[in-house]
Amino acid sequence: MFLNIKSQLPAGVKLLANWMGWFNGADGKKHMANICQSDDSRTVHNQVLAAHSVGIDGFVVDWYGATPDYASPTDKATQLLFQETANLGIEVSIMMDAGAFKYAPDHNKALGVAMSYARAKYLTLPNYTTINGKPVLWEFGWGNAKMDVSAFARNNPDLTVLTQTNAKPNCAGTYGWVNGFGSPDAPRQYMQNYLAKTDALQVPCIFDGFDDHNPDPVHIHESRWGGPARSIAYGQWQMCIDAINASPKKFPAVQICTWNDRDERTQIESQVLALSGLRLY
Repeated sequence: MFLNIKSQLPAGVKLLANWMGWFNGADGKKHMANICQSDDSRTVHNQVLAAHSVGIDGFVVDWYGATPDYASPTDKATQLLFQETANLGIEVSIMMDAGAFKYAPDHNKALGVAMSYARAKYLTLPNYTTINGKPVLWEFGWGNAKMDVSAFARNNPDLTVLTQTNAKPNCAGTYGWVNGFGSPDAPRQYMQNYLAKTDALQVPCIFDGFDDHNPDPVHIHESRWGGPARSIAYGQWQMCIDAINASPKKFPAVQICTWNDRDERTQIESQVLALSGLRLY
């Protein structure tokens, strides 16, 4: 199915894929994708070639800032990603994960440092994604960290700030995510509810399924992140695409959730690499 997603989308709609750069990092065993080193140039090179082969127009990096921490490979991997995509016409943008600041004593100061770095390092690059003429900045998990994204957007009017699912004042719009936990019909209901919103700018999501159970047999009914394990039945690709195509709205982009998140079993990377004959390392 993922081989013909691009061909099923309306002309002019960018196909983006959310990308994780922190696997097999300093924490070593914390994450499931310990088959490769995410900040290795060979890994990133082959990821980009595989994405290009199926028509992906850009990556959205789940970014944790430049300060070394448990996600320390993220920034080096991001630098490699921009380098590898530059000559293939593939765009990249930053999803500012709350992990970039929520562990710091002063959240606002840490966010300011991260943004200053991102502006200097990435936002002015030729292949940085823009919507409505402005660089896109995606927020992720800011509400859980009690960060005021509305104030951030007000103070950064030169950015197209997108919030997860729900609109916030001063922000340009929203993006959909892998939601709909619960009954088998919930994913369809979530897609319908998201597409029915009246946000000025929307980026719908495409996903196949979701499963974040702890691989430890003793804790298999628990999520890797705490609480009960959550799941969405697999087989949602066509439903997502059909719902997007049935909408009368025009979307600047859609986002695949995700390219390589093995912890939540949403990756398409491994399947695309297998079909393309490429390896991660």
